[in-house]
Amino acid sequence: MITYWLITIFVVIIIWGTGFLALAIFKPLISEPKKLILAPLSWFTGLFVVAVFSYIVFFLSLFGLPYNYIYTIMLIFCFLLLFRIPIYNNIKTSKIDFSEFKIFNIKTDFHDLWVPVIALLCLLPYSVFTVNAVKPAWAWDAFMIWSFKAKLLFYNILDLSLLTNPSYSYAHLDYPLFVPLVESFAAQFIGVFDERFFQIIFSITFLNFCMMIFGVARTYIKGPFSAYVVLPFIAAPVMILNYVGAYVDCVIAAYHLIAVFYLYQFLQGEKVEYKYLIPAGIAMASLFMIKNEGSLINLTLFIISVITAVLFIKDYKKRVKYLIYMFLFALVFHLPWVIITKTLGITNRFISVDILNSTNWMEQLSEIPTIISFLFFENLFKIEFWGAIFFIYIVFVAVGIITREYFNTVFFVGAFILNISGVILTYVISPHDVVVHMTSSFDRVVLSLLPLVICY
Repeated sequence: MITYWLITIFVVIIIWGTGFLALAIFKPLISEPKKLILAPLSWFTGLFVVAVFSYIVFFLSLFGLPYNYIYTIMLIFCFLLLFRIPIYNNIKTSKIDFSEFKIFNIKTDFHDLWVPVIALLCLLPYSVFTVNAVKPAWAWDAFMIWSFKAKLLFYNILDLSLLTNPSYSYAHLDYPLFVPLVESFAAQFIGVFDERFFQIIFSITFLNFCMMIFGVARTYIKGPFSAYVVLPFIAAPVMILNYVGAYVDCVIAAYHLIAVFYLYQFLQGEKVEYKYLIPAGIAMASLFMIKNEGSLINLTLFIISVITAVLFIKDYKKRVKYLIYMFLFALVFHLPWVIITKTLGITNRFISVDILNSTNWMEQLSEIPTIISFLFFENLFKIEFWGAIFFIYIVFVAVGIITREYFNTVFFVGAFILNISGVILTYVISPHDVVVHMTSSFDRVVLSLLPLVICY
């Protein structure tokens, strides 16, 4: 057991280190003053790199290459990347200013305020770690969709015939393989498929998500109040419960935050800073490869970014051009999976051409009042759904309008409206009972919308 845990730590280091090495190719990304963001950004970039290489090996395995070669290819990649990049110079020029971390030595009258907030910020990830370390994936989606596919990849038996087998339709065979590929990658090192170890991956992702949220807050708010601002989001039950349940929507929320933050940085800067499009593009590519809901988020962010640029930026054509390049870059990573699913006829149980063609639109549209009532009235303050998040967002919107922050309001509120409209449309055309569908999934929808509230 100890050996397994040591290997798990080794896998975590590989993922984190690979992400940092990949970011180090673009020197400005590791030499920025926002050091609190570098660690989580490296983790999520590492997951992306692992998923991309695993995808390559998976596609090659369809032609006979054993999937278990992935860990060898990854090690070779890391080794070559280390010698390819002038990494030591980058590290030298990007030393962390530990003055940012003077938690108990703040030269203000508020230094005592750091103590309770830091205790809470440490306690929340610790609680997630302790729960996930002793129990396997227990939520339906966790073990019947993601872990199930990861096992098939680990045992090298996930092939095209299984993807088209209707007996496995409960596993959402059309969903991309980002998370199962990362889980199976870890299993190749550990040598055994034990779901408790993969729960640790979700725990570390939660820790990095918290760090990312805190880093975003510290970009604009100084002192201990930056931590107090993010606590309601980090401690939200919808956040904790979904990370403990190992729902992939948690990973979507993290990449959504990265995409929103860096797209905003790109749009609001006086100069065209291309470096912001790199992490935004990686995040959007990851969203495409994680779950179908990521495609809705990406489309929403692209549309609202273009609208915001046209409305508020004089020389908008240049930025729009690079936004198109970034969106196409992200889409390229998703196209191979789209081609496979369309070629094999793997359909989505909730949205597909067949469903759209057979939909009784008038009858389905009559469900809209039920949906609106469920989302914004019946469950507005339920702790497992919105909690206080929607109320906080409304306050933000009101303040933004009163203070004439039109750029921010159009970007964040527009993205929120487009996203929730896409969710409502999904519920409208779903062949399932709309109330049952919403009850079983809306908490995860709230989680994926959380980054828009946090950044706004």
